[in-house]
Amino acid sequence: MSPSMNHSRLQVALGASFLGLNDYAVYSELSIEISGKEYVPDIAIYPMQPINLLNDKIRVSEPPLLIAEILSPTQNIQELVDKFKIYFEFGIKSCWLLLPVSHAITVFNNLDETPATYASDKVMDKALGISLNLNKVFLD
Repeated sequence: MSPSMNHSRLQVALGASFLGLNDYAVYSELSIEISGKEYVPDIAIYPMQPINLLNDKIRVSEPPLLIAEILSPTQNIQELVDKFKIYFEFGIKSCWLLLPVSHAITVFNNLDETPATYASDKVMDKALGISLNLNKVFLD
């Protein structure tokens, strides 16, 4: 995958939006090891934890609460949905898919239910009780 200029800017905007949620720690491009394989979601959200700048980790093995992936021009949606299956099996509670062209975010809380797509006002994640302003994410 080759992230684009828009992808990069939306990743920063989404991460900044999550920073307003005081109970969560936001990570960008964090390497997560799942069954011996490395995955690097655009954004990973963990419960708030203190930062230890003297003891860094190159790769983590604990599942985040939420991951967000931004569809880039070189990806297809099915590729990301296939990753979501792996993420849910690993114990991640929520997966967000940002669709830049349609200014929408689709929230998956599992793959057995129809996901919820938000294209105006706020995005709501019912599994985690998180709400973000879409205008701040899409820089409207």
